[in-house]
Amino acid sequence: MKKSKLTLIGLYQALGLIIYVSLTAYLMSALSQTFLTPPGLLGSIFILFLLVFSAAVCGLIVFGYPAYLVINKRAKEAILLLVSTLLYCLGIIAVILVVLFSVL
Repeated sequence: MKKSKLTLIGLYQALGLIIYVSLTAYLMSALSQTFLTPPGLLGSIFILFLLVFSAAVCGLIVFGYPAYLVINKRAKEAILLLVSTLLYCLGIIAVILVVLFSVL
């Protein structure tokens, strides 16, 4: 596979990750505004379950296709894809931090 196509897939994975994280953060924000008192035991169970589920989804987004490539004996491509995904994620984090600190 071409290097440019792998880096484009890395960009798509990073964008998918930011979309998922944004939706999860929105859900948590909306739920915290809904409850005036702490939700208790069921709320704690929900938060911990959401944490485990989110870790699994994020791991699948970031490591799923690279793992598939490694299984098919294309380790160089898997490493390039993983590195490009992580670099795009770092770039997105940098943009978010710049926007956040410029607003404050």
